[in-house]
Amino acid sequence: ELVLGSPILFRSNLGLELWIANNDIAKPRYMDNHAAQLLYQPTYNDGEAEQIKELGEALYMKRDMAKVTNWIKGHPSRFVGLTAARTLQFWFPLNSRLVQNGLLWILTIASLGGLACAWRNQRTAFWILFSVWVAYPPVYYLVQLDNPYRLPIHWSFLLLASYGFASLLGGFPVTDKAIGNSIGSDEVAERRGL
Repeated sequence: ELVLGSPILFRSNLGLELWIANNDIAKPRYMDNHAAQLLYQPTYNDGEAEQIKELGEALYMKRDMAKVTNWIKGHPSRFVGLTAARTLQFWFPLNSRLVQNGLLWILTIASLGGLACAWRNQRTAFWILFSVWVAYPPVYYLVQLDNPYRLPIHWSFLLLASYGFASLLGGFPVTDKAIGNSIGSDEVAERRGL
């Protein structure tokens, strides 16, 4: 509390991250947002570093949260544009390697097909994976986007794309209904000699 200015239970720099990502010179992606980083990030700007020392981290972050809130109120269309660009680029990443972009985009589209197959055949799996997709990325729609932010849920894209392709090829015909009718039934128990 003495160093930061107040108790910090969770990551405290949300105000700063939002401010760097949402301002007059902001770009959607981290790799393109150098000007805003140099201007507002205390790591790169000695004046900002001094203000953190003077105010304490908690007050400094509250100040940045107030700045970004006022900026969003004054520039709603620019905020929506930056947020939409980050959302699109989260699902369809952009980087300097065109082949990698293409493969990631194909993977995203294939995983959407797999999600549709899961909706038809595996509702429980659908809801679990859909929940991951709904719960994890929203914060990255609001801050400067970096390609590694997608990595913690990359497994879900691979799983769903594989499931979708296997379903198209005739694999995984088992549905939730079929599982409910077979697993735990008396017939299965009899076959196992229980």
